[in-house]
Amino acid sequence: MLTFLIVAAIVLSTVANLDTAVAATLANTRLANFQATEADGVATITGTLQYRRNATTDWLPINGSKVTLSWWTPSSSLRTYIEDVYTENQHSSQPGFFAFGWEHHLEPGDYYVEGKYAGMDSWTIGGTSYTSGNCTENTQLVIRLKLTISVDKPTVSVAQGDSVTTAISVDTVNTNDPHPVSLSIMHPDRLFLNYTFTRASGNTPLHSSLRLDVFNVTAPGTYTATIFASSDEDSSVKQPTTLILYVQQNTHVITVEIQGLPSDVETSLYIDRAVIQSMGTGTTTLTISNKTKSVSVLREIILGDTLYLCEDYTMAADVTGIDSFVFKYVTEYRLKISGDLPTNLVCKLVLKADDADKSSAEFKPAQGYNDFLPKDANLTFAISPLYITTTQVDYKFREWKERVTGQIISVSNSTADGLFAVRLSRPLDLRAYYDKWITLTIRTNLPSELSTNLQVGLVGSEKKDVTVTGSVGYNAGEFPAGAAFECAIPIDQLVLYNMRGSIRYEFQELSPPSPITLDQHTTLYLNYTTKYRVQVTSRFSDAVVQPPGGVGWYELGQIATLQVVGEAKDQYGIPYLFDGYAGAVSSNETVVSFPVMAPVDIEVQWKVNWYYLLTLGGAFVGVAVPLAIVVKKKVLVRAVWRKKKPPSKKGGDGESGLSDNDLRLYNYIMTKGGSLRISEAETDLEMSRDSIKESIAALRERQLLR
Repeated sequence: MLTFLIVAAIVLSTVANLDTAVAATLANTRLANFQATEADGVATITGTLQYRRNATTDWLPINGSKVTLSWWTPSSSLRTYIEDVYTENQHSSQPGFFAFGWEHHLEPGDYYVEGKYAGMDSWTIGGTSYTSGNCTENTQLVIRLKLTISVDKPTVSVAQGDSVTTAISVDTVNTNDPHPVSLSIMHPDRLFLNYTFTRASGNTPLHSSLRLDVFNVTAPGTYTATIFASSDEDSSVKQPTTLILYVQQNTHVITVEIQGLPSDVETSLYIDRAVIQSMGTGTTTLTISNKTKSVSVLREIILGDTLYLCEDYTMAADVTGIDSFVFKYVTEYRLKISGDLPTNLVCKLVLKADDADKSSAEFKPAQGYNDFLPKDANLTFAISPLYITTTQVDYKFREWKERVTGQIISVSNSTADGLFAVRLSRPLDLRAYYDKWITLTIRTNLPSELSTNLQVGLVGSEKKDVTVTGSVGYNAGEFPAGAAFECAIPIDQLVLYNMRGSIRYEFQELSPPSPITLDQHTTLYLNYTTKYRVQVTSRFSDAVVQPPGGVGWYELGQIATLQVVGEAKDQYGIPYLFDGYAGAVSSNETVVSFPVMAPVDIEVQWKVNWYYLLTLGGAFVGVAVPLAIVVKKKVLVRAVWRKKKPPSKKGGDGESGLSDNDLRLYNYIMTKGGSLRISEAETDLEMSRDSIKESIAALRERQLLR
């Protein structure tokens, strides 16, 4: 009963500290700002216990109440009890706040801490009932690896230029498990020439040693270096230790002199290849170790297009009796030589700087020459050859020019070989400039025995007459690139013939068309179309229908068509029938076509139309011929005609055996009505009396005359 009264008194005391108008529920109780941090094996857990009347009122502290703390790991939800803590009372400067220091023995890693407020049972104050609910908050606790590092000799002495070694040990504080760690060192600049760990990394416990090589020129005194052990798993875990070095003097004094540098240029001064200081022209004194091997400076200092060169830039310092070092710089200027030529063009560069030959047989002007040469050197130079021919365009040297100032460089009078000369008193960028020239060739597709006459020249200039023979190219000359060249062909050269007149050449075009803008070596072609003659001869020219007039011109392979009428008459009215083509074409058809492959000569053959002649009536010389006898003779002659006798020796119609004169005379007698006067026939037929008598005998032999 007494225990109950004591508990009730505590409850009533706690409730008295609450606002009488508040009923604390689960929704209105919280642990605010709950967190856990760890350092040096102690985890500090803090938070504030609060309540509120409802969702719209402020949070108020709960004083003097208990919060239970526990922990667990991410891999296990089982809570392990830590401690019960109580919030501050209402008289504290932090009411409702609690803080607990937990000395743990956990391994490094990630954990969770839980704070739980169980609340109180219901109670009544002033006739109003209140209920207290519970609340729980979680927070992460990170326990970091803790390292320890030690050196066996935290204070060491070393002479200038000497070395010292100390042992190092690294281990963990809050775990016995091995963890990977690394070693590093931080020290004043120019203190150590080299430092080396025998083992720079490994698992704990790590045992290593550190060798320190001190510069020869390190001033005597006390120096502090810091050695770090760092976790390879967590970069935020780093443990330092201090190493104190006493550098003792072991030196002598030297002087160093720099010559040849302008006032605004400095070089680096090295002792055993370690930079000691920067200095310009002048003298300095240095205290160096007796073990110093060398004193040196920068060999080259390049500032834009100026080079300061020290050939003897390093000197031995361990030679007895030598304590003075002089470094002399000479000035060189950049020389650039180039030419405005194509990138792939290779020439010869002739270049001499005083007595030094810098020539190159494989010089590409587009890439150029670029080098430093001694100040005030006398330069002679040229690019060879002066006239360069290529497949596209020719280049003719025009001038040298200094690209920065635009000054034109002239040939020196002192150079008999045409070299250009200049003094290198400053950086120079020299460029050779060339004019582009174009070669023009004129060709035709005419055979070698023919030629054509032309008028050629640049646009706006006087033209000249030239003759282009056959397919042999005519060199019209060289002209500046970009010039306009024109070519005119006279009217009488538009159509040309071979010597026999059987082939003609008709001008087709200029390729490329005139005028031509010359931008590269050019060949101008005069293209002619070749045509072959097809010539048809006939004793009756009007009988030839195609080709008109008996002559046609055709290109190679073109189809030619021949056509003649089937019958024609001579001037005496004697009818003739088409008897076929002879010569290059043989055919009995009046219309024939064939491809033209060469000049063609064709003759049209004719024969007398005997059928027509023998149907004519008439009388013979001095005697009238009875009709019955004439008809008989016609039948007889037609029969003879069909026998196809061989032609007579006098020529003429092979079927009748009569000559042309015989036929002419017979036709003449018919036109005279069957009578003949030899004197008239001599004049009309332009035949001799003997020829007339021979024809009369032939006609009588054929029984055409009596």
